[in-house]
Amino acid sequence: MMRILFLDHSSHPAGAAVSLRYLAAGLVADGHDVHVALVWPAPDLEGFYAAAGLTLHQLRAFPTIPHTTAGWIRFSNPRSLRGLVQLARRYPEAARRLRSLVDTIAPDIVHLNSVTLLPAALALGQSPAKVVWHIRESPPFGGRGWRTRAIARTMKSAAAETIFISHDDQSMWTKGAVGTVVYCCTPTPTASRRQPPADLRAELGLSPSDRAILFVGGFQEIKGFQVLCRAFPRVAQAVPEARLVIIGANVPPPSSRLAAFARRYGPYVGIRSYHDRCQRILEASIPPACLVVKPLVPNVADYLDLCEFLVFPSVRPHFARPVIEAALSGKPSIASDFGGIREVVSEGEGAMLVPPGDAAALADAMIAMLRDPDATRRMGQRAREYAGQRFSVEPHVAAVEGLYARALSRKDAAGC
Repeated sequence: MMRILFLDHSSHPAGAAVSLRYLAAGLVADGHDVHVALVWPAPDLEGFYAAAGLTLHQLRAFPTIPHTTAGWIRFSNPRSLRGLVQLARRYPEAARRLRSLVDTIAPDIVHLNSVTLLPAALALGQSPAKVVWHIRESPPFGGRGWRTRAIARTMKSAAAETIFISHDDQSMWTKGAVGTVVYCCTPTPTASRRQPPADLRAELGLSPSDRAILFVGGFQEIKGFQVLCRAFPRVAQAVPEARLVIIGANVPPPSSRLAAFARRYGPYVGIRSYHDRCQRILEASIPPACLVVKPLVPNVADYLDLCEFLVFPSVRPHFARPVIEAALSGKPSIASDFGGIREVVSEGEGAMLVPPGDAAALADAMIAMLRDPDATRRMGQRAREYAGQRFSVEPHVAAVEGLYARALSRKDAAGC
């Protein structure tokens, strides 16, 4: 049995937090003692992890460094500079608290759940626990730039093992010189725990003749929300019964006092929050009768049951968990043609790939799938066969356990 401490940067139960929970729950099932330290404690996140039998700790406001395709430090941006100043001020005390927590728990492995936890990797340089660093994000700028190279050097020096979720990410971060690729996993949906599709359709106001298309990503720019808004009017014109179901549209806004002040008074001077701007784009693009918008939901598989297919029109390299979840539910996807996505789909068999940011190509692909439902169903069946062999939980957990064992066997490894 190993004692494992996960350090999680998530602020809500989605994305990397979901991946962590599946892995951690599998480790618990194998008899390991698993702890999770939360950088941004929140009731819904705490309940999400506690339900998996994990021991929780609070490492409140531990500093992180954004350097991914989802966001990076822009030295021309005052907010970025302000964040760097705050990081420098908070880091010494935060590092001391992290080392104290590690000393108290005495884990065999400290598993960092994001590249943004670079400050934690540096703080644990002298820890007796072995650091395993899970790089779940792609670097910006195609992996170019001095910041990417500096982080890659830290991966080599500060971690006993580094895990990448795709070969494409590994190549962009380190040119393949560091780490091991372990694809993310998701459980195969269990029919006995699903809400009947007819009941959910009625709850969402969908008629039996409506043709639902699912988008999991809310208003996030990196997920391709605005591209989808440009594409869908053509789809609705060509296939009037098409309906767009959007999940995850309530991601919490920034909690700082400055952000709260801007939300309250900005509209008086014509400055609106990103969420408000997205809501306006949605209202201007898609008729309400063609649209269902939901917050984050715990039962994505139920929504996949009622949809024809999933769209994942990301505009920058980004891990395609919804594509995997769709495939395991027997649904095909239309996704942006990025290297990491190509690794998790069988193009032409279980998915259609379109150029990133190309609203016309996205619309054409959606129309084609809606107009040939038999071919779409066959594609979904092939997607399930392909994904079931590659993304189940048990092999994923076993691969990570193997890396833990290898890290522990390295007496002279970095991060000892």
